[in-house]
Amino acid sequence: MNFELTITPIDEPDSLEQEWRQLEKRAASNFMLSWTWIGPWLKAVDCPRYLVRGVQAGETVLLVILSANQEVRSKGLIKSKQLIFHRTKDAISDSMTPEYNGVLVDIAVAEEAIEALGNFIQTDPEIEATFGPWEELLMLYASPKAAKEISFKGLTRTKLQQHPTFGVDLDAIRAKGLSYIEILSKNTRSQIRKSQRLYQEWGELSLKRASSLDEALSWWHEAGDLHRARWADHDGSNYDLPVFVDFHEALIKEAWPRGEVELVNVTAGDTHIGTLYNFILGGEVLFYLSALTFEDNPKLKPGLVTHAMCIQSHVDTGKSLYNFLAGYNRYKASLGTELPPLISLRFSKPKLKFKLEALAKKLLHIE
Repeated sequence: MNFELTITPIDEPDSLEQEWRQLEKRAASNFMLSWTWIGPWLKAVDCPRYLVRGVQAGETVLLVILSANQEVRSKGLIKSKQLIFHRTKDAISDSMTPEYNGVLVDIAVAEEAIEALGNFIQTDPEIEATFGPWEELLMLYASPKAAKEISFKGLTRTKLQQHPTFGVDLDAIRAKGLSYIEILSKNTRSQIRKSQRLYQEWGELSLKRASSLDEALSWWHEAGDLHRARWADHDGSNYDLPVFVDFHEALIKEAWPRGEVELVNVTAGDTHIGTLYNFILGGEVLFYLSALTFEDNPKLKPGLVTHAMCIQSHVDTGKSLYNFLAGYNRYKASLGTELPPLISLRFSKPKLKFKLEALAKKLLHIE
């Protein structure tokens, strides 16, 4: 198959929307590879980004966004010029890291198009003219599908990290004719039910979804106050980063008319218990962020109660999966089961310094 690949700077992100969304329909896409995420991210990140476009017979069949990074690792012994898929490598953009990373590619020609992408990145003079000499490709938080299928001939593939992921199979709950809480362990059920009884002493437990864009944005900002307070004594809150707040404001505005975002509040009478900020695409619900009201009573479990009520509501409305996204937390393991992990990958040119680095790690038993 013949593919024409090009690389161009992204100066006007809005001009890409129609092309990107059209390809989404023919790709194994997901929320964080959809334009709903990519569009606001392109506008939020203030650094050079470049679009690689693959065309076959006049039709776009592949799109990927690359940026450059200089990494220093192995106690300063290794320096590497990297090209990164769909993110930039700095502390601020870490707050907007996409999960289920990969390549947006037409499933009908995926294998051939990805092979062509690898050849293009390694051999086309425009790549080096754009980025200068590069040494490695970096794909962080790759989807299980991408991690399984993507490799580039001529580059050494290294698994940097495996990110545990948890979720709830909502279809399976409906098939068993059970409520969500009935599938949980005895201990988790007991904690939730005891907490619910205590909350009900304050008033009726209720779950409400934002019913308008203005209400959703208002709840998003109110959640920020709780989130900052919760994380003030730790590493701080992403809400402290103006670019993070601006990005999610733009994302909510983009997603709202498409039904791809929800803000959920759980209350006991007039008392706030928890807010959830979730993404929705097809039958999948992606939990992204929570803001919880903690009390002095350790028997009150705002996170468990808020998630349990939200998950049951999605069982009732026919969704298929409630995904807690990457990272291990005890509450995720209590409320869900393990999903296939996300994988962070590095693809390196066959240089001596990388071979020596790999050998040293093997001899020292370093992952």
